[in-house]
Amino acid sequence: MSRSPIYILELVEEIGGYLEPADLACCVQVCKSWQEGFAPVLYQHVYLHYSPRRKMSLWTGFQRHGRFVRSLFFSASDLPDLELFGSDCRLLTTLTLKPLYYVNLPQQWSSRLRELIDHNPSIHTLQLHLYKNLYQILFHEQNILRRMPALKHLVIMFDQYPYSTDIDTYGVFEAILECGSQLESLTYEVSGKRPRNTAKVESHATTSRVTQPWMALSSLTIHDQGGLRGAELVRRCPNVRHFKANLDTYDIGSALLQLAQHHSSGHPSCLEHLEISSVVGTQVLAALEKVLKVCAESSKLKTFNFPSSCMSTTMMDTLLTYHAISLEKLVLINPTWADRLDSCRLFRLCPRLRHLETVVWSDMSYMQDLVRSPWVCTDLRFLHLTVRQGGSKWKWGEGAWEWVDDLSAATSEYQGVPTNPEQVMAIQRQFWRQLGELEKLETLHLELKSTGTRFGKHFSIEHEDIDKLGGLRRLMELWVSQEVDFMSAPVKKYLKRRIPRLRIRFQE
Repeated sequence: MSRSPIYILELVEEIGGYLEPADLACCVQVCKSWQEGFAPVLYQHVYLHYSPRRKMSLWTGFQRHGRFVRSLFFSASDLPDLELFGSDCRLLTTLTLKPLYYVNLPQQWSSRLRELIDHNPSIHTLQLHLYKNLYQILFHEQNILRRMPALKHLVIMFDQYPYSTDIDTYGVFEAILECGSQLESLTYEVSGKRPRNTAKVESHATTSRVTQPWMALSSLTIHDQGGLRGAELVRRCPNVRHFKANLDTYDIGSALLQLAQHHSSGHPSCLEHLEISSVVGTQVLAALEKVLKVCAESSKLKTFNFPSSCMSTTMMDTLLTYHAISLEKLVLINPTWADRLDSCRLFRLCPRLRHLETVVWSDMSYMQDLVRSPWVCTDLRFLHLTVRQGGSKWKWGEGAWEWVDDLSAATSEYQGVPTNPEQVMAIQRQFWRQLGELEKLETLHLELKSTGTRFGKHFSIEHEDIDKLGGLRRLMELWVSQEVDFMSAPVKKYLKRRIPRLRIRFQE
């Protein structure tokens, strides 16, 4: 094997943080046989999964190279003494605590963790997975976040409800509020759905101590169904650039209105990335549309991720009118066949688009719309098309969207749809040709959902279509669904010969 210093350096940086103790010790010896100076690189990113005190002889390198350790990831039930890393371990920047979720941690964790943190005031990134009694150890006696003067990035994830009720018992949320002014990014996630306690949260919101806004915080991620914390956090963050939320319907509406309120209160919007995966209703859609309009006065969205069947053509028009020129990542779902979104406008009006996930209809009138004009998004790197077939469609019933067979509506809704097989194939060939012009495309997902038999047999790819895809020289991954296999084995072999780097994967 080559002993190129650059190669060795890249190798050990790549594998050093994920090895078990015995393998890590062997790797250290191998690297030392190559060149002595590169061995310490292994210790920059340390992953502790097993109880290290049982194998101290294999970890002696940490005492010698503690000054090189920058990132620690604990996934063990035993937090080692500081002596394991040596007295020189004082330059940590990233600390992750993810203990085994079924283990009650010993109380020694509290003193050992404080000692480790006190010796490393340079920690700027902290990620906590609060299983079992870890929240009690970290926040009951003293807010551990107060001991981190350089903390900039905080990730707190809670166990499944009902354990998450202890968030309020041990004052975890209050601890976040105390250090919020120094943060640049905050991720706050609670698994599962909690019963809504509106009175308690509103009481907390009115009595909590609000000092200065969190001007430094630019990235806010909240996942808390039922906790009603979203609006409370957004209220403190006027300069959010990246907002990602999965909240209760009541909470997400208030949070979105608060985003718009910041702009109206003298804090021009900085919003560039908006990702909403909450359950939404009419009021939420109105609030979201207001955000799209108001924020466009001072900023343009680069990311809009809204995988909801509630997406409407009106909101689509608003999004493209105000943000089409800047969009780089877009995730959308078509709600109905009749009220479908004009995906052709995405390809035609979004020149900077690099990542697109959307649903298209292979009913040929829609495929015809999709290719009716040239695509300008020549920078597209990732494309995920979910192609739905047949005569079924989304309908609103009993409080939820559901798929229903609607072949009886063919005479009205499918009027003008090409039915001649030659016309259908001509439209598909045009689709493959325009797809082949996306020269920078690296990943292509084609997920075929067959909801009927009306046009299912027409969607396919043949050898002549692959010739049109020959321009995809950068394509490395092609994902195809197993539900409807539209590509025969000879065609797959031919495609791999045309694009040697291509890896064809299957998704269920």
